[in-house]
Amino acid sequence: MRTLDGSHCTAPGGTILGHVHGEWDRDKRGYKTVKVESVAFAELGGKTHSAAIDADGIYELRHLAGLYVPNSLVDEHRYFSLGWAYSHPSIPSAYEGICNELDLTVRDYQITGRLLPGIGPSVNVELTDVQSLSKPIRADSIEPDGRFYFHKIKPGEYVLSVVANIGGTNRSVFYPGVTDRAKATHVVIHEEGSGRSYDFEERVLPVVPIPLALDPVANSDKYLWDFQLREGGNVVSTRRVEGTSTGLLYGMRDAVYQLQLYGYPRKPLEDNYCQSLPVSLTATVGMAPIHVTARCAPGDR
Repeated sequence: MRTLDGSHCTAPGGTILGHVHGEWDRDKRGYKTVKVESVAFAELGGKTHSAAIDADGIYELRHLAGLYVPNSLVDEHRYFSLGWAYSHPSIPSAYEGICNELDLTVRDYQITGRLLPGIGPSVNVELTDVQSLSKPIRADSIEPDGRFYFHKIKPGEYVLSVVANIGGTNRSVFYPGVTDRAKATHVVIHEEGSGRSYDFEERVLPVVPIPLALDPVANSDKYLWDFQLREGGNVVSTRRVEGTSTGLLYGMRDAVYQLQLYGYPRKPLEDNYCQSLPVSLTATVGMAPIHVTARCAPGDR
C-alpha cells in the first residue's frame, strides 16, 4: 500500500502515480490480472517519460510539469484506457510538488487508429457497414493521445469516418482522408483482427488544434483558469487549466472564434473573479500558441 500524503511529491515538478489493472470481472468481483512491464507519458509538445510497472501493478513518474498523455497502445490487442465506453477523458496534468493519482485499465481492442492528442471531446469516430448502411458504430474510446479503439466489431466491410461537431457545424472526413464517402477506402474486418492502425493525418481532419498559453499574473495559483472558445456569442469549447500555464482546444478548420480566459478563485470569499479581453483568432493548421492574460476585478485581495 502507498499513500498520497505528499511526502515524496517534491519539486521540481509534480508526480503522477497509479495502479494498472485489467477490466472488472463480474463473476470474481475483482479486476482481471494483466501483465504489462512499462508505461510511457508524452509531454504535450515535448519529450516522453517512461516508468516501470512493478509486481503490484503500480507505476510512478516524478518531476513532471504540464500536460501529459499516456501512450495508450500496449500491443496488437491491448491498450491503456483512462475512461469508459463513449467517454473522452481529459489530458492529465502534473502540478508543482503535488501527487496526482491516475489509474490505467488495460482493455482489449480489435480496431485502432490515430488522430491528434486531446481531440476526443471534439469528434466522434464511426464505422458504417457498407452493405447494410445501418446505424454507425461509434468507437468505444478516444484516449488523450488521440488513439481511438473499437472493442469488438463483427467481420465485414466498413467505411471509417471522423465526424466533428463544434458550434453546431457538422463536418466529416472518411478514411484515409477524403470528404466524399464514395471515394473512401473500405476497412475490411476479420474475426481475428489485422493489427493494422488506421491513421488520419492532421492536414485532412475537419478540426485543428489551438494551443493556449496562460501568461501568469500575481497570485495565479489562487485560481482555476478556464479557456473558452466562443462563436457568435456561444461557448463551443472550453478547457480548464490547473497547475500549468498551457492548454489545448480544438476548432473547426478555418472558422473564426473569440478566445477568452476566466479565473475562478479557490477561495471566493477572499479573492475576486478574473477575466481577459477577448482575443480573435482563425483556426488553422500549425498555429502558434495563443497567449492570454487575465485581468482581475478591482479590489483583488
